[in-house]
Amino acid sequence: MRKLSGAVGWAVVLYVCAASLSHLYIAGYGSLEPRLMRAVHLFLLLSLTSLLYPATRGSPQDRSSFLDSLAAGGTFAWARSPRSAS
Repeated sequence: MRKLSGAVGWAVVLYVCAASLSHLYIAGYGSLEPRLMRAVHLFLLLSLTSLLYPATRGSPQDRSSFLDSLAAGGTFAWARSPRSAS
């Protein structure tokens, strides 16, 4: 796992706190249908995984590489893409 520091490290900490609070809110109030909650859960945690774990052995350990940032951005784009209702 990467040891992120500085502004990026704090951004990840804030992201983890926001993801945790959203999970607790949804668990307490149950405002989302299960299929949508699973999608939100995967979106929040897959993008985090892409930032915290290197894609290759040669990736830097103190910062996110381009490939890792691309994977995190791809997760965000996939979650925001429109889907058919069928």
